[in-house]
Amino acid sequence: MPHFREGESVSSVLDRWPYSRRSLWIVLGAVVAVVVVVLVVVVVTRGGESRPTATPTVSGEPDDQVPPPTPIPVETVVPGPVPTMVVTAAPMGDRPAATAGPDQDVTDAGVTVRLVSLRPIQTQAYERGDASGPGLAVTIVVTNVSDADLDLVADINLYSTSGSQPLPMYLDGHNSPFDKEKLAPGESAERTAVFGTPNAPGTPVAVQVLIGDGSFVIQATVGS
Repeated sequence: MPHFREGESVSSVLDRWPYSRRSLWIVLGAVVAVVVVVLVVVVVTRGGESRPTATPTVSGEPDDQVPPPTPIPVETVVPGPVPTMVVTAAPMGDRPAATAGPDQDVTDAGVTVRLVSLRPIQTQAYERGDASGPGLAVTIVVTNVSDADLDLVADINLYSTSGSQPLPMYLDGHNSPFDKEKLAPGESAERTAVFGTPNAPGTPVAVQVLIGDGSFVIQATVGS
């Protein structure tokens, strides 16, 4: 069977075929048939090979998501007295802080804040990065003493060493958010926030509350 030469056309190859045109087409047909058979064998063989099965993706919560923490009833543990060495809370912007002791109401910008409980707890890790360990459940009560509604958006920070960064706040069952979004004049609301920190009796702390236009710092120690 003649071979194709570089730049040669099919008609030139046919002209050089020493036998009849019919015999050439028979040969070509046989070649095509062989190619088809080989392709079919390859496809069937590969189709029978064991292939890894894709694991179906289930939409929804990620695999490492844990159920929401079970609420733990709020218990009141009366804070201890003002520490001998006052813990300094970092200033927040240009808002001067109104300060008070653990048994006092502190009022500023139409808001009164009171620290009602410092409860030693064992924190339960929930979010990524949290750790189980000793902590404090800090409970405050906010009262609107102005003549307008107050948005209950508050930041609570806890310090145990002067000049340090706020202690880490954790999300676990000891948390108890405000039960409303606004306070009408004269109304009060309670909130508990959880912090990871040593909680031995007598541990000095400063509770910092930022709400409305006010900044509040309450000095206390962990009660026995």
